[in-house]
This record gives sequence, C-alpha cells and structure tokens, in this order.
Amino acid sequence: GKKNTKLLSHRGPDNQGEWYDIDKGIYLGFRRLSIIDLSQASNQPMHNDNTTLAFNGEIYNFKYLKKTYLENKYQFNSSGDTEVLMNLWKEFEDQSVEKIDGMYAFAVFHNNTLNLVTDYFGEKPLYLYTCEKGIFFSSEASVLIKLFSLNFKYDDNELISFLSFGYTPDYKTGFNNLELIKPATIIKFSSPFNKEKKKYWNIKKLKNNNLKTKFDKSDYDKLLSILIESIENRLHSDVP
Repeated sequence: GKKNTKLLSHRGPDNQGEWYDIDKGIYLGFRRLSIIDLSQASNQPMHNDNTTLAFNGEIYNFKYLKKTYLENKYQFNSSGDTEVLMNLWKEFEDQSVEKIDGMYAFAVFHNNTLNLVTDYFGEKPLYLYTCEKGIFFSSEASVLIKLFSLNFKYDDNELISFLSFGYTPDYKTGFNNLELIKPATIIKFSSPFNKEKKKYWNIKKLKNNNLKTKFDKSDYDKLLSILIESIENRLHSDVP
C-alpha cells in the first residue's frame, strides 16, 4: 500500500498517510499537498468513529457548511475543509453533495460501505479498476496501470475521439476494466462485488421560451454579485 501510494508523490509532496482494516479488506492511501490548514490535523486519510475519508480537491463553501450545519454538533480538531466534508457526510451521507460547492473526488468509508464520489463536472478525476481480487481506485490512472501491468487496447472510435477532442466522450480509458468514473456520480460498495451507482445531478435543458432576449441592469448586477461571491469562495488558502 505505501509503495503504491508513493507513486502519487508528485501530486502531494507534503505528507503521506494510510488507513486500513485488514478484517474488512479495505486500504486508503493518500499524498497531501497542503493548501488549507497546513497543520497535521488535516492530514489524510482522516478517520473518526465509523467514517474514514480520502479527499482530493477543495470545498469552497466549507466555512458556511461548518457554521450552518455542523459546528454545534461536532467537535473539530482542524480548521480545514477535509474535516468539514467528513462530518458533513456523517450527517447527511448522499445528500451532502447537494450542499457542496467545490471540485472534488473522494472515497469515504462510512458504516461499512465504501462510497466513491465525483464532482458535478468531473473536474477532479477518479479511476476505478475491477478484477477478481476486488476493486481498486486512484486519482491517476497511471498508478493502477503500473500496479496491474495493464495493456493498452483501444478501438478505432476511441482513437478518433481522442485525436479529435483530446479525450474520449464516453469516458473509456483504453484499458480493460479500468473506467474513469463519470461526473456527478456516487458509487456505493457494500462489498467488492456488490455495487450501486447513481448520478446525482444533470444539466437542465432550458426551453427557448425561458431564455431572455436581452439582459437588463438587474441581470448584470445579479451576475456580477454571483461572480464576486464565487471568486471570494475560491480564494481561501493558507499559502500564497
């Protein structure tokens, strides 16, 4: 586990952590790049009671979530967004994603169920490999390719798509049993071979009669306000 986690050292030079339960057959490894809360209190995987979290990304509205839903019920040992996400999942489980504003891919082992979660637009990738030994996941495909010595096998349509767009629209990877999990997806594993997948969000299709032909001043003011708030939320950082 440690050896394979080190393959992601270029992604996270600041800390390496692991959590595992041999009896339950689960291992979570993590490389950290410290941006919010530089202390060891926000190292990962983060564990508390019946919940363990490995989280890649950033929750922009974590201070709001903490104040609104959590601080009167949970004791916090850190000032970062990781512990907020962990406690938010303990409180709301799947419904947590309805409250989060952020970019993320995370694995949370809660009540003996493994949950793999991707953000609304797939901004943070999460790869899943399935074989007879179980399930394996990583924020980079290269770790899984090296670990299982996977061979690249593509079809012509995949190659044409990649050469045309720089990616494959159907989320195929060219490796058997290795998938890039689609955006806005939660995959639950009660066991390695018992999974439940659901998509929690789709872009709504607007009808033409709901589209404005022109903006007025109030529309511009509202858009400016949303943009400023969005940028401010993304500027939370404890490093330059």
